[in-house]
Amino acid sequence: MTIVWGVPPPPRLPHSYVRLLCVKPGERVAICRLGPVIGLLTHWTGTKTVACQGVQQCLCHDKPQTWKGYAAGLTVAGLGEDKRPSWRRTVIVITPEIAVDVGALRIGQTAIICRMGKRSNSPLAIEECRLPQVDPLPEAFDPKPYVLRAMGHAPDSARFLKVCV
Repeated sequence: MTIVWGVPPPPRLPHSYVRLLCVKPGERVAICRLGPVIGLLTHWTGTKTVACQGVQQCLCHDKPQTWKGYAAGLTVAGLGEDKRPSWRRTVIVITPEIAVDVGALRIGQTAIICRMGKRSNSPLAIEECRLPQVDPLPEAFDPKPYVLRAMGHAPDSARFLKVCV
């Protein structure tokens, strides 16, 4: 394989501080969904989640497939002086066990995502949230570039991401 020199850096994403929300064991995170759920078949390599690109192009297609969903959203960054939450943009990672519940959330509705067990792959759950609605509600953003960046894919490889809800 030939090394190619002089390749320009990738374009900066519009909100480079946006991260994927992966809830840790025992953690409870307040969220607000901003847009539709984008579904993706993935494989676990033993160290990270990678997108399945189909039989012909997937390097780990022999590993079991898992559905993951991603949605533009908000998480609480802290509380202001008036005790109202301060929100920041995030991509909500949605596992199969909470997909129906997240899909049922109205755009702008708040909820709590928590990981029930002590392992990092323990099931997620959604609970009612007593936080007030986000007002004003920011516009949704496209989560695909952030998901692709996290998985090490080029921005133009979004063809295998599909809108689910």
